[in-house]
Amino acid sequence: MTEHHWFGEHLVEFATEQLSAEDTRLVEEHLTQCETCRAEVAAIRDDLRYLPMGAVPVPPRPGFNARALRAATGRSSDRRAITPWLISALAASTVLAAGLAWQGRQSAASAVATAANLRTELAASQASFAALTDTLSIVRKAGTMVYTALAMPGQRGGVVLFADASTHRWQLVAHGLPVLPAGQHYQFWFVGDGGMARGVQLTRTEVGSASLTTGMPETPPGRITGAAITIESDQVAPSPEGHGPKIATLLL
Repeated sequence: MTEHHWFGEHLVEFATEQLSAEDTRLVEEHLTQCETCRAEVAAIRDDLRYLPMGAVPVPPRPGFNARALRAATGRSSDRRAITPWLISALAASTVLAAGLAWQGRQSAASAVATAANLRTELAASQASFAALTDTLSIVRKAGTMVYTALAMPGQRGGVVLFADASTHRWQLVAHGLPVLPAGQHYQFWFVGDGGMARGVQLTRTEVGSASLTTGMPETPPGRITGAAITIESDQVAPSPEGHGPKIATLLL
């Protein structure tokens, strides 16, 4: 996910003042430089502007206002008959009005929250779709595909690497990864003729797979010749040189 995607996914929370002070500051700084996000925030606020007015007023029953006025000014032909009814009616009307007002506020707040949730879900779906499209473009344009089995006794799994030489981007997919003991993680590496360069940690899913879309490292160890996956300790400080046991090596 790019930095811009992060801002895009949090514009609804920003517009509805649900972000932390720090995140709000970051979004405000981004908006000063991004016309697209400014327009999106304006659209969100425009969508939400009329929601608090969504509660429909309920008019009193026909003749209620006239009967209430006559009773209040003493002009009723039968004050004894109308007074108890008027008191009850006024009390019920007050309770009803208060209930409708509360319900209107609740409905408006619920509508705002629903709209915010829908926009957040839409932004997340758009980001996922963009990521999937990007992944498929690498696989479709890949000039090189390399596969290797996991070098782990008793485990059946493997790693496939798609390399797009024109954009210098890779798509790596691993399957059959076992659950590691607490305190360990899977680590991706770039392999070059000058050594290895640390990439990112691989996040294992519940079904034992992991995927990665990446470009070349900022400081490559010479000419990049492949990739590797190792098992590392969470307790050891990351080191560009040191690494744990390799479970997969892919050479282009």
